[in-house]
Amino acid sequence: MTEGNRLKAQCDKILEYLTMKAFVTNTELAQIALKYTGRISDLRKRGYVIKCVLNRDTGVSVYRLVGKDQGPEQTSLFKKGMVDPG
Repeated sequence: MTEGNRLKAQCDKILEYLTMKAFVTNTELAQIALKYTGRISDLRKRGYVIKCVLNRDTGVSVYRLVGKDQGPEQTSLFKKGMVDPG
């Protein structure tokens, strides 16, 4: 398996978890990929809107799939705070 295929498989698995569950913890994501933050970034580059909330008391981060960008106009409005991502 090439490096690109391995990373894509990790992204696909993370996306599957985010799609099937209401939220996924950093502990669960680390079981898929130790550098899961890189895979989350890859998914965001592909247009997926993923929110993360850190519980400072426990150190557990919770990730949630909000949706998928509808294109440059939607992304621009989101960055300007004119669109609520969910």
